[in-house]
Amino acid sequence: MTDFISYLPGVKPRKARALIVDGGLLSKDERRDIFPRSDSIFDMVDVVGPDAASAILRAYRAGTLPMNRGEVVRETPLADQYLQNADVLRAQIAERRRKQAAVNDISLVEERDFLDNRLLDRIFWKHAGKGEATLTLAGIAVTKSVHGYQTNSGENTEYEVSFHWIGSDGERCNSGTGKPLAAFNRRNDADRNWGLHE
Repeated sequence: MTDFISYLPGVKPRKARALIVDGGLLSKDERRDIFPRSDSIFDMVDVVGPDAASAILRAYRAGTLPMNRGEVVRETPLADQYLQNADVLRAQIAERRRKQAAVNDISLVEERDFLDNRLLDRIFWKHAGKGEATLTLAGIAVTKSVHGYQTNSGENTEYEVSFHWIGSDGERCNSGTGKPLAAFNRRNDADRNWGLHE
């Protein structure tokens, strides 16, 4: 939402956002077209779908959004360009919503989702708890592996999370976070692990 508001020249961003989110600017259906991206627990980004974006742009052109002093309504090439891709945006939003719903309803998981290790990790946490486990997703057994690496001090542990499966084409596949930096330190290298306390 922050990006889309920035496409409207002269608008006061905070006041415009408050009016869009909490005011009566949008109908209920249009307000439903704004939703949290939720890529992680720290993700605070709101996605603006094309229906909500159209309503916001109409309000801008009608002069009903709060403007900075001395500013007037101007051309909005970036907002217009955003709306020219409405069909693509709708498809992306539908896919994002399917993935979010798949965390709770694993029947929505598709084999192509297996390459999204962040999504897989959320699904495993929800349905198998922490640690290693195997779930059947999209008719395929997917195994989660967790390997810990101690930091040089030995006080902390960093983790590598990986997922393994045999695809519908019979090929062995995997995805994951890759090894953390601690995997390459002296404590985790037997040839260089000298002088470190156990």
